[in-house]
Amino acid sequence: MMGPPPRVKMQIAESRRIYAEEKEEEVKLLEKSVQELDSTISVLEDKVPPIFDLSLMFKFSSRLVLR
Repeated sequence: MMGPPPRVKMQIAESRRIYAEEKEEEVKLLEKSVQELDSTISVLEDKVPPIFDLSLMFKFSSRLVLR
């Protein structure tokens, strides 16, 4: 059984190369997006004061149980 002609093999190889390059660009864009989201989250976390200090919350809940 004979495979595809050399010209078809070249077209397939070129098509796969272009697809791989497109996926690499997509990965780079997604990585940049994740970095930007991490930065945004950090900025927002710094702006929002903690609502509860966990140690105080546990003391408060234990007082409720004991009473």
